[in-house]
Amino acid sequence: MWAMGTAMATAQLAEQPAVDLKAGLIISPPGSINLLKDKDGLPGAEDFAQPVELSDYTFSFDMAFEDDPGEGGDHPLRFAAIRVGSTDLCLAVSPERKFLLEDPDYNLTVASAGPTKAGQKTSVAVSVKRDAKQALSSWWVDGVEQAAFPVAPGKGALEALVVGGMELRAGIVSNIRLYNRALARPEIIALSQCTAAQAWRAAG
Repeated sequence: MWAMGTAMATAQLAEQPAVDLKAGLIISPPGSINLLKDKDGLPGAEDFAQPVELSDYTFSFDMAFEDDPGEGGDHPLRFAAIRVGSTDLCLAVSPERKFLLEDPDYNLTVASAGPTKAGQKTSVAVSVKRDAKQALSSWWVDGVEQAAFPVAPGKGALEALVVGGMELRAGIVSNIRLYNRALARPEIIALSQCTAAQAWRAAG
């Protein structure tokens, strides 16, 4: 009986997709961006020798608020955006310190489940998998899926990738990554676990 249980567990592990956080990685700038100081954003289309065409993709980063998110009053403050063809995804923080994902094309505004504390490093990922009928694209905060939504099929040029230089002026963004594929659930969870491990080591 024990041997049968061990065999089943081994078979289930074998079925899990491999996690390779380097496969498809096309942008991964070193260091971190302090939103109070850096206003130039990240590489855009003009920074590549050849135009970057993307269909599915994943944009991920870690975010830590330093103190108060900024002077936004009752309004969300945007701090990051990625534009691929006609798809324009923006990330913001609400006055309650909740992350927001906005997509004007799909009239989408989704808030994360809970607020973040000052100094707490949070893992954020947007995975775009194009299918007009199925909600295969997803938004994740700390390895927990916040929303799923459809994105129309097709390819588009990477027209903008901006972190900083927007309304939010308090915080540090690090571990920024852009993939030319939609990361699977185990990979996004692995990203969040890397963030948690880094925070644990820093605190220890």
